[in-house]
Amino acid sequence: MHIVVVVAHPDEESIRFGGTIARHVRLGHKATIIVLTRGGLGHASMPVGKLRETRVREVSKAAEILGADLIVMETFEDQWIPADPHLVARTLIDPLRALKPDVILAEDPTVLPCDQSNGGRGVIDAAGKLYFPLLVTEHPAVPIPDIYHLAENNQRPDVYIDITDVIDIKTAAMRCHQTQIHTSADLYWDEAQLVRSPDASRAEEIWIQNLLKLSARWGKQSGAEYAEAYVAYRSPLRMARRTLPLREEIVG
Repeated sequence: MHIVVVVAHPDEESIRFGGTIARHVRLGHKATIIVLTRGGLGHASMPVGKLRETRVREVSKAAEILGADLIVMETFEDQWIPADPHLVARTLIDPLRALKPDVILAEDPTVLPCDQSNGGRGVIDAAGKLYFPLLVTEHPAVPIPDIYHLAENNQRPDVYIDITDVIDIKTAAMRCHQTQIHTSADLYWDEAQLVRSPDASRAEEIWIQNLLKLSARWGKQSGAEYAEAYVAYRSPLRMARRTLPLREEIVG
């Protein structure tokens, strides 16, 4: 199975999907991460160009830890992924055809307009167009993959993935994103390097634990210590199948 995860910014592949990626790679499946922007606005003071370079290095390290291939796109800038899904789909159709995914994981397309939801809608639009042979791109048409999007707090998931035994891998990947640890002035940019305050290690642990709370909540709902949760996208062209392994299939 080839799983393709599409996110708006570097860090979301680890924070939101890291356990699922690591779990499937451990089971022998292939995973590819597509990042739609380089995340050039995700810091309080680091210069934009330097931030882009740094965040690309961070996501590269995270992808290596997760065991996934990585594609970082430069078409869109941070906070400027268009709300029109067709514009996003145009940039994704050919890369997705080249990858031939069996499953695509996307960010929630239903929340208020933002990079994540705009990207999620674009992913779904692109996936629905992959099989049209007269829509000519460099790579030929491929079957429509199964599509799941991230379950947000107020949604009822269709699938829970038990990530308990890969939580250390997910956490290690999250730690790669040092520019995103925002707790007061514990990390700041001084024009030469990323500087840590004496309390930076504590700030990092607080950041990690806060981000793992949702995984713990999904785990509690599904009978695991930690889980990630997804909603199956059901299009009129193809009903999503439960391709991702359910918790009982993983631990059974």
